[in-house]
Amino acid sequence: MEGYQAVSSELKALYPDAIIKTIDKVTEDQACPALIDFEALAEQGKPVSGAITTGTCDHAALYDANKFQQLVNDPTIDVIVRGVRGYPNVASYPQMFGWIDAENGLIRTI
Repeated sequence: MEGYQAVSSELKALYPDAIIKTIDKVTEDQACPALIDFEALAEQGKPVSGAITTGTCDHAALYDANKFQQLVNDPTIDVIVRGVRGYPNVASYPQMFGWIDAENGLIRTI
């Protein structure tokens, strides 16, 4: 991607401990770059010791920070998935979105 080296250099200047991993292809979904992130951390000898959050770069999330922390601290919870109901662009471009099949807070498929 043109210009990525300048962006990478600026990020490293602002955040000297940042680990920046470039890849040579477009990934399929959010899970693929998350796995690449874990691999990059392992390559640098920096194991993950706490909660990890991941998401897209083109949106923001409003949430109850206390409720989120309760979920993070609950040892019976393995994964927290955030989704949106009723987003208007889904009807026009359903193939551009991931889908969550859940019932009563339990996820069946994503």
